[in-house]
Amino acid sequence: MSHKRILLICPDILPWSGLPTTGAGLRAWGIGKGLEARRHEVVYSVPWLCVERGYKIPHPYTGYCWNMTNIPELVRRTRPDIVIFSHWPSVQIEKKLDLPTVLDLHGPHMLEREFQRFGDRMSNAQHKVAALRKADFFVCAGQKQRLYFLAWLMAAGIPTEALDIAVVPVCVSPQLPSHEWLDGEPTFVYGGVFLPWQDPSVGLRALLRSMEKHRYGRLRVFGGRHPTLPEDVNGIESYRTLEASLRNNARVEFVGFVSHEQLVEEYCRAHVALDVMVHNLERELAFTTRTVEYLWCGLPVIHQDYSELSLMISRYEAGWVVDPANETQVEAAIEEVLTCPQEARQRGENAQQLVRELLVWDKAIEPLNAFCHSPRQINPLPMPVWSLNTRSIPALLREVRRNFRRQGLRAVVYYGMRYVKNQWRFLKG
Repeated sequence: MSHKRILLICPDILPWSGLPTTGAGLRAWGIGKGLEARRHEVVYSVPWLCVERGYKIPHPYTGYCWNMTNIPELVRRTRPDIVIFSHWPSVQIEKKLDLPTVLDLHGPHMLEREFQRFGDRMSNAQHKVAALRKADFFVCAGQKQRLYFLAWLMAAGIPTEALDIAVVPVCVSPQLPSHEWLDGEPTFVYGGVFLPWQDPSVGLRALLRSMEKHRYGRLRVFGGRHPTLPEDVNGIESYRTLEASLRNNARVEFVGFVSHEQLVEEYCRAHVALDVMVHNLERELAFTTRTVEYLWCGLPVIHQDYSELSLMISRYEAGWVVDPANETQVEAAIEEVLTCPQEARQRGENAQQLVRELLVWDKAIEPLNAFCHSPRQINPLPMPVWSLNTRSIPALLREVRRNFRRQGLRAVVYYGMRYVKNQWRFLKG
């Protein structure tokens, strides 16, 4: 079999030594490392914004950072056989590349934008459809996501013979870390960025009540509020209220953001991960990276009952699956942790067994590896009529202000030129 040189356009910082990361970064890392495990050569490209934020990108990847305009030049310079875009907002190219292109659809980003109030629905849909039309092969993290994204492929004019999406779950290294079960009070962890549309309050408040009742147990919180979301995002007030109640509790420690290596070390000395979110459509479709990391570290998870991962956790008894609307169920799981530590340890061992069998990157990557060995290109059908942009002048002005506030004049010029070019293409048919 021939092995390929692959340019991987990543949406965020990767877990290089000494650096923190995000779910999007860990997703791209799993894809890249899975392909490397199959002997492909992967060139990683992270956003130039990571350098501007002060992250020390290792050599030679500082020379491969991407921005809104330089991806075609990166392709010419790195000479890949295949380009993979991780997340559709990363597809910052004006026209389809002349080599096989893969798009990894990591989660329902359109729903996230709805919660963020980022752009309007029409312009977001147009940007997404334009990105889909520039790819030849598609990947997502789960079966629920696959059905969701298939409808988008239809709307984007992807031809029938290419209407398929390979499922590559969020995956981690086959070298599982060793979990250390320390004596003493059980330590619960909650990790990740707080996003206002993700509501963990039911589980966290139940844990506070149980710890106070028993005068036993600790909670350590890793991460914090998203550093770049605007102050007026829907739900931010409820987050502030929750954060205040946690910070005022003597049994809770806010650790903040740490490097990925340190985060793994901390997880491997804890006892249980609290991972219960109130239901919404974005959470139902998400294949959550933080959950996979908990399991990989040998942490049993207390997890909601409506996600794709909840089925795996239940089948392997890798934690406790609860209805977030049923506080009695949530508290019963926490009570079992506090009163029966041996049960938590057994479920933690089961968690790593789940990962070994289903979620390590050398196994999970196979559908994408198969495409890389036999790549092909497609031609999308004519642009659907609904894609013609009919936004009003006030809507356009709001988008100009938003782009300027977020990324400055360069973003206003770039997105303005793209809008004009797209309108011209649509009008020409």
